[in-house]
Amino acid sequence: MGLEPPEDYWLRGHFDASHRKILFRKSDDECGPIRRSRGRLRFGELTLVDREGKAIFGVHDLTTVRFSDLLRSADAGTIEGDPLHPYLILDDGWGDAPPLDWAAMQFGLEIAWEAAKALAVAAGATTGVMQARRLMLQRLDRGQAALRANPEWAQRGYRPDQFESLLTSRVWDADHAARLLGCSADQAEGTLLVLGYVLDPTDRMWRFEGDEAGVMLSNIVAAINSFAHRGGDWQSGFRRWMERYLEAGVPPSMETFESEQRAPPESPYVPTIGERIDRLLARIRGWRFRP
Repeated sequence: MGLEPPEDYWLRGHFDASHRKILFRKSDDECGPIRRSRGRLRFGELTLVDREGKAIFGVHDLTTVRFSDLLRSADAGTIEGDPLHPYLILDDGWGDAPPLDWAAMQFGLEIAWEAAKALAVAAGATTGVMQARRLMLQRLDRGQAALRANPEWAQRGYRPDQFESLLTSRVWDADHAARLLGCSADQAEGTLLVLGYVLDPTDRMWRFEGDEAGVMLSNIVAAINSFAHRGGDWQSGFRRWMERYLEAGVPPSMETFESEQRAPPESPYVPTIGERIDRLLARIRGWRFRP
């Protein structure tokens, strides 16, 4: 794209156009794009559209992006703002754990589905809670079906947060969204449902945690992110967390859950030899002779 920082930028000599953050001018940018509510990580990547109309997520090398790509993507709605007026975001770097990709998320959702299936109906649960759990299980089914039908999402390293950012940014026609993702309309809806979103019929926008089942799924997705970033055998820990969640009806806090898992198991008390002799003598003294 040929973007370069100003002459007086103090790190100009170390500037690398292949990995820089970018936004595009909007009509209400009176003071620049600083106040836009967008995750910092996504400043450094674009969602472009190829010639077949499919979205390409996570494009971060600006040296490979042509203005024709930007114009086509803006027409498709994956770029916000005027593609001919870019903002180059000069950021000196930062470190953080990246969001989970679809491969790891799919693994966690399978564990959640197995646990939910085994504890589909909990004793003592109210009708409303049982209905929410049934909806949650149905959405887990739809989400898993969509992921199994589109393995290329995981193979390309795509992430759930990229899909959320795109599909919740505006009102999308179901067929248009499906073309962008390269899947069916039902699969596009199932993907957002399993992440905790619900379609609002009043304005056709996807709302995060729009109902009780959406809240439950958003808690599950957050837990998957937390456990997966710990590495090791995170699946076992998440499975126990999921079972506890379904049994209690309230998501266990990560701090409380982890402290309980680290605590050594309580072993049954074993009396000493002296205590055993004392108990035996007490029993003998309690006997009565019966002729």
